[in-house]
Amino acid sequence: MYLSGGSNIDPREVEEKLVTHPKVQAAGVVGAPDPDWGEVGYAVAVVDDRLTAEDLLGWCRENMARHKAPKRIHLGDQLPTTAYGKVTTPVLRQLLQDAGIWPKGGSR
Repeated sequence: MYLSGGSNIDPREVEEKLVTHPKVQAAGVVGAPDPDWGEVGYAVAVVDDRLTAEDLLGWCRENMARHKAPKRIHLGDQLPTTAYGKVTTPVLRQLLQDAGIWPKGGSR
């Protein structure tokens, strides 16, 4: 759970919505520090060819409540998961940091 602009956001709910897109195979979402909103969603998505992060962000804005749509999306080859298939949040954050997408100064 992360707090964005006074609303509690369940990352799982956002992940479940992302995978309803026909070209998204899997998705993981984490709350990232934001100076204006407290936290915002950052997502990693595994997608079929020819779907860009910008196109997926546009789809999110059209199909999700604005405060639930991820602010940033990184397209990856796979998600870090446990043996039970649950997304490993600290590893997901590290993946976003390594990709240069995590907000500057956001250590969470």
